[in-house]
Amino acid sequence: MFSIISNNNKVNFGEINDYPINFNYKDFKLYNFFDKEVKSFLKNFKFHKFNYFGITSGNYFAGIGVVDLGYLFNIFGYLYDFETKKVFEFNKKGILKNNLIYDVNPDNYKIKYKDLINIEKSFDKKTLILNVNFNNKLIINTEFEYDFNKNNPLRLLAPANHNGWVFTEKSALHKPLSFEIIFNKSKLNTDKENTFLTYDWSAGFMKRETNWTWASFSGLNNENQTTGANFASFVNEKYCSENIYWENNNKFKAEQIIFEYENNNPNKKWFIYNKNKEIELIFEPEFERTEKINAIIIKSFFRQFLGKFSGKLNKNTEIKNIYGITEIHRALW
Repeated sequence: MFSIISNNNKVNFGEINDYPINFNYKDFKLYNFFDKEVKSFLKNFKFHKFNYFGITSGNYFAGIGVVDLGYLFNIFGYLYDFETKKVFEFNKKGILKNNLIYDVNPDNYKIKYKDLINIEKSFDKKTLILNVNFNNKLIINTEFEYDFNKNNPLRLLAPANHNGWVFTEKSALHKPLSFEIIFNKSKLNTDKENTFLTYDWSAGFMKRETNWTWASFSGLNNENQTTGANFASFVNEKYCSENIYWENNNKFKAEQIIFEYENNNPNKKWFIYNKNKEIELIFEPEFERTEKINAIIIKSFFRQFLGKFSGKLNKNTEIKNIYGITEIHRALW
């Protein structure tokens, strides 16, 4: 079985096509600026992890995320109506674990906080389950098939600085086994056959100052094929890249991606492309979720935009008005 950490504190960097894996992150020895080992709770505080779901179905998009920084956790969610442009948002923060269960194993895990959220992934059962209940206002229950041989997720392990590292798993899924959204005690009219998911599970000893720009979407292309993409800049690009797109569950790697937008007004059109312009997309934002944290040990400026992607992924594949998200994130953590 592939282990992310081997003898002599060696991190096995690169793209990982083995599964399941031994996510033995506790075997890793973390060192500070002066190469002194960091132990105990300080090491735990430097290990960050997050899980994100972006779901498109019918006239709705739901974004659900769980972030655990060791000393602080955040559970957030929103539901956006494409027709009315109305949005419901939920946000819950907590200190330390405080009843949060967060298993650290990308193949088999459970994330749970009281009756608010429950996420379960099983390698043997080939399932990914999400249940949320945000104050009985927004309820989502869904189960997707998650088959590594079929879905071909991206899994890679990349350096974060001279000593840290980040593992990430990204995937684009289609057509859940079961799916429902209940809002204000009414079951919404969703489309199970055309329900799409973008998925992100990431963890590691990240840079103290971390920045990224990210784009993610999943839908149908001009040939009516399932298509998804994960593009990023300023993170996981120097050693190995997380820039990838899928067509009918087949993976295609991409070069470095350029995100072009107005810094002082990112709610205008974005232009997303690679060096040879084989990938050339326009993103039109419709909704922005923003969060700022300015505390003693952490600063974070998070901006996630929901909107439509149109353009080309290669000379044969075009997409039009596929809903997805972009994100600008700056953090000192």
